[in-house]
Amino acid sequence: MLCCAALLFVLGIVREVWFRLPFTTRKPEPGFAPVAHRPAPGTAPVVATVAPPAPIRRGAMFAPALVGFAVNSLLYVVFVVGLIDTGVAIGNDGPWALRTAGFVIAALIALFLAARTADATHRHPAVWLIGAGAAWWLLGLVDMHAFGLFDIRGGIPADLAFHGSGAVLIVVGAIAFVRTSQKEFVHVR
Repeated sequence: MLCCAALLFVLGIVREVWFRLPFTTRKPEPGFAPVAHRPAPGTAPVVATVAPPAPIRRGAMFAPALVGFAVNSLLYVVFVVGLIDTGVAIGNDGPWALRTAGFVIAALIALFLAARTADATHRHPAVWLIGAGAAWWLLGLVDMHAFGLFDIRGGIPADLAFHGSGAVLIVVGAIAFVRTSQKEFVHVR
């Protein structure tokens, strides 16, 4: 039962993220009919007008996620070196220079895309957490499991804590994003 609720939650987040991608469109929700008012006898009916919402550039909301990804990619590289130097992780031989160059290039591409889609009027700080968590989770998987560059001491619990921290940032950012989006939606109406 709990797994079904978790699956629905994840599918809802995936659906929301999908509709915020630059190449997708969302059909407008019909909502409820307006409240019917009857004019007083002998008076003309008053028609209420609603101003259309300000247009949002597609992808503008994800600029903070790209910045979070870029910043956390660079912080991740420094943090892993610190883990190895302090003995928390064991460094292995491998393509460290290629990996670091790839991470820096990915960070620069993310910053470039963020600069192209940035919109100062629509910023969601919670989206930054999603980007930061995605960087930590993805780069950790690439480093440890694709390249095999280091291992965390402490076995499976330490490994789960290392990878899980990125997943936790993604979930916390998604929850905060949904909550702030709902509050903004309520205030706009």
